[in-house]
Order: sequence, then C-alpha cells, then structure tokens
Amino acid sequence: MVSGNKQLKSVTIAVGGKLTLYNEDSRNRPLNADWSVTSGFDVIKFASGNTRNRSSIEIVGLVPGTATVKADSGYWQEYSYTIIVACSSGINAEYWITNQEVTGSDGRQSKNISSADLNQYGDGGVSVDEMAPATGNRGNDELIFWHARVLPTNNHQTNGAGVNRVNDGQRIEKLRFFNENVQYYTSSGSWKNFAATDQLVFYYLQRTELAKQVEIAVSDWWANTGGNTRKIKY
Repeated sequence: MVSGNKQLKSVTIAVGGKLTLYNEDSRNRPLNADWSVTSGFDVIKFASGNTRNRSSIEIVGLVPGTATVKADSGYWQEYSYTIIVACSSGINAEYWITNQEVTGSDGRQSKNISSADLNQYGDGGVSVDEMAPATGNRGNDELIFWHARVLPTNNHQTNGAGVNRVNDGQRIEKLRFFNENVQYYTSSGSWKNFAATDQLVFYYLQRTELAKQVEIAVSDWWANTGGNTRKIKY
C-alpha cells in the first residue's frame, strides 16, 4: 500500500507483483481521482479497467522498468507515484543497533534477500536467525544479532537523534516466498505480505564484558569514556 498527497519517492515491486495506490487530501482523507499512466506504459497496468473517480487503484508490474502514475483530483490537485518494476522480487534487510548502522560479519550494512534465496526453504520458510549475520560491529564494538522487525512507512529506523524503533512495528521470526510474495511470520503466529513501503531491520546488541565470566548484551549506547567505566548495579 502506498498513500500520498504529493510527489512520492520511487517504490519498487516485482514483475507480476501488485501494489495498491491510495489518493488522499491534505488531511489524509480519501480523495477521488482519475488515474492514468503517464510514462512506462508497457511496464505496469491497472488491475481494474475502471480508472475514474476512485480514491485507490491497484497496479501490476509487467516488465522491468520505471513508470509514473498520476492521480488527477481536479482543481489543480495532481499527485504522482513513481513505480520501479524489478526482475525478481525480494526484500532488503538493514542492520541497526538502535539508530546506528551496523557492519555485519558479511562486510555489509544491509543485504538483499531474493525470492530465489527464500524459495529453497519451501512453504515453511526460513528463520531470520539463519538469514542475519550472527555478529557485526559498530566501530570497535562487537555486536551480536538480536531480532528482526518489520517497520511500517511512518516508523522506519533511521540515524536521526533519539530515533529508536526496537519496539515498533512487528517482531518477526521467519521469511518465505509464497504465492509470488515475500512474506514474514509474526511472533503471534501468522504469515503476512510485506507492504511496498515496509522496512525490514535486523537489530543487534552490543556484547560487553563486565568481569571475568560475566557478559551482557545491550541495545543502546553505554558510556566508557572519561574514566566512566561500564558498571552494573544490583
């Protein structure tokens, strides 16, 4: 699902993938519009023949390429949606420890998990523990994988000051490719499709040794400068 009342950044779907666009007014209320493809006519198509006077519409990716969809609500209210259709479906997983990016043991800060990667595990899917690098680092800090979350468009993890999404969205346990969609398995026990604007995050913890044979993991900054050593109270 993509909602908008302004020019949107590009959204990627797979060949054969479907995406619903929603038109809204400045108060985020549904707003009827006439829909049209203004570029990339061979890249996407509308799932329904009726494109007039409706607040939402579903599109289907046909071939790799870029297309633009316009919603014309009249009275100079025209909104654009840029759609990129990719060769194969998949999902990008980003590595974070709160609002700091993590370099995984694979040497990257994110990884693309393709439909081909997931297809080999069948309908039962694969644990996120298996897909995420087990360890990583942030500077000199040694990190370990914690858990995975799916974050909706208004709650993406970024490096903004104080932005911590470790309790937002949904904690997930598995991934799979099923019925031409990448899906995630929630901790409540159900499979769900990724929305086009969802963010998949692999969260990490900092491994910290307090004393011999005493080690804990923390999910945020822990000062160890200026003579302030790492301590625990109990």
